[in-house]
Amino acid sequence: MKQRDNTIDILRGLAIFTMVAANMSADNYADPHPYWFRIFGSFAAPTFVFLAGLMVSYTSFHKAHPFGYYLKRGIAIICIAACIDMLLWGAVPFSTFDVLYIIGLSLPIGKLFYSLNKVVQFSIIAILFALTPILQSKFGYIEAPVEPELKLFMSNGFQGAIVWKQFLIDGWFPLFPWLGVSMLGMLVGKYRCETEIKKANATYGIFGLIVFLAGIVSWIIINPKLMEREGYSELFYPPTLMFLWLSLAELFYCLAQFIV
Repeated sequence: MKQRDNTIDILRGLAIFTMVAANMSADNYADPHPYWFRIFGSFAAPTFVFLAGLMVSYTSFHKAHPFGYYLKRGIAIICIAACIDMLLWGAVPFSTFDVLYIIGLSLPIGKLFYSLNKVVQFSIIAILFALTPILQSKFGYIEAPVEPELKLFMSNGFQGAIVWKQFLIDGWFPLFPWLGVSMLGMLVGKYRCETEIKKANATYGIFGLIVFLAGIVSWIIINPKLMEREGYSELFYPPTLMFLWLSLAELFYCLAQFIV
């Protein structure tokens, strides 16, 4: 029986623990939420998206699954997301782009990304992150995603422009920057599989410290304006570069501590 990867299991467990609290807060926690809780609840989403990319590298390295394997799994996850929208929320699928959409999309893209050389990989990630504040500034970031009701859509339809903007910029988990988070997880996972453990551990610790300091300094200087969305108070509405740096630093720190 193959031994489980304790590092990934610990990160998943922490993400689930914080996710439950963050998702319950909208209906069970009086507003405004204290800042410590907003920080606590912000750990889950980037961890799940990051691990989705990391696992693409992990399975590609150890099991050599073909592209079709990731395509099928990605489509299945997106179909589950669409069913949740329709059956639980009564919303039009493929409109608000909750976290399952970006995870499902990242699996086949991550497999293609895995085979690229490192310069191209770093360039793609940098572009995804760099364009995020530019697109938010140019096109705006709405306070809450538009969630068209399925029953109204069946009779009247709605503007396709809303869908594309939410897919790219201001849905719950838009392509910019969340696909970059998943691709960075893929890159880290590839390095983790190919590198001796102690060396990887040291790299995560050093890189995490640098990213953490950059995130703290930029957060203090810029003091980004944040919002709560329908009672959800995580610090990624909107997802700023400062938040990404801090959350990624936290993930690198966890990898350095839990790596086995």
